[in-house]
Amino acid sequence: MIFATASLALWWLVNPDMYPTFPEPFWEWLGHIYAVTCCEEQANLELLVRLSLSFFVVSLLTFIVIFLWRIKSANK
Repeated sequence: MIFATASLALWWLVNPDMYPTFPEPFWEWLGHIYAVTCCEEQANLELLVRLSLSFFVVSLLTFIVIFLWRIKSANK
């Protein structure tokens, strides 16, 4: 899970045009919540968001695969 999450987040950061972007008000709102004051903190916030979303995607796919595997095993 950790390797897949980190890999997906890194790939997402290297290829930002492959995914839809968040609207600017969303980033401003998050920046206000986390009290972002410089570009480095903004980059850290972006990494945190990408890692969180990557973890969600990897977890969801893992649970779907486990669910489908259990259904397949139960039908044997």
